[in-house]
Amino acid sequence: MSIDYAAYIRDVGMLEAVDVHSASHWRKQVHARNVGNLSELGDKLPWSKTHGKFQLREGEVTVWAGYDGARKSMILGQIMAHISFAKKVAIASLEMRPEATLLRMCRQIAGHKPTTSIINKFLDHGENNILIYDQLDMVEEDKLLGFIHYSASKLNCKHIVIDSLTKLAFPDNDRTAEIRFINRLQYFAQALNVHIHLVCHCRKPQMGDESKLPNKTEIRGASQITNLAHNVVLTWANKKKARAQEKLNEGKPLDQKELDSLSKPDQFLIVDKQREGEWEGIFALWFELSSTQFLGQEGHKKFRYEKITN
Repeated sequence: MSIDYAAYIRDVGMLEAVDVHSASHWRKQVHARNVGNLSELGDKLPWSKTHGKFQLREGEVTVWAGYDGARKSMILGQIMAHISFAKKVAIASLEMRPEATLLRMCRQIAGHKPTTSIINKFLDHGENNILIYDQLDMVEEDKLLGFIHYSASKLNCKHIVIDSLTKLAFPDNDRTAEIRFINRLQYFAQALNVHIHLVCHCRKPQMGDESKLPNKTEIRGASQITNLAHNVVLTWANKKKARAQEKLNEGKPLDQKELDSLSKPDQFLIVDKQREGEWEGIFALWFELSSTQFLGQEGHKKFRYEKITN
């Protein structure tokens, strides 16, 4: 059976015509970008030092990565809890039970171990603003994409978290499947006008020295993960300081290096890629144990969300 290839291409062209527009079609978007630099567009992170440098824009995919124990999920939970007071968020926390995810977010909102009243207020707030995908362990790609589509198109969620890539049921070492998935995330983010957050893991550094700051080349999986993502943010926990603080609390003596570590930040957020922005660099954060909040400066007041805490 012969195929009229020219006719086939003509028919495909007619179908694609719906996606061809004149320049004026994007008038509003062009003006919005001209108001300020691109880093000032999008939803803000909780910390004022990040405003105007790194924000979460619709239609983009951000990869969040770090070594094991680098508090990736904890930081992202605080960010989603913060954003949930302005926009709906959906979370596929495939490594933690939903109640654990929600209780930690509630603690971060409360600023301390929450009371029964605060938990109820937080869950009432979450009734319309925080959606959780009730799924643990390995998940098939199409099911997760269905969750994204439903959350965005039917529930009007503007931020969708996938935690983490390691829980996707890809065949072992199938880098092609990972690349296809990232491409689909990019398509869904743009088509549905949402921001998708994908948590990944970094390979353990040589000699196991986690005092070394990670970079995007160390993220596990296909290199195209970082190539295709709009943004790459790495988290790094100051484990040397945490160990020194633990020794101090136990009344054990510290050497000079351990004493010096106590004056350093607890956490770094490393913006290693921002395709549509103009800033890359490091934000220092301080960890407050009773609330599991991350603060912008040592000794800063904890975040207070009066809708929940009053």
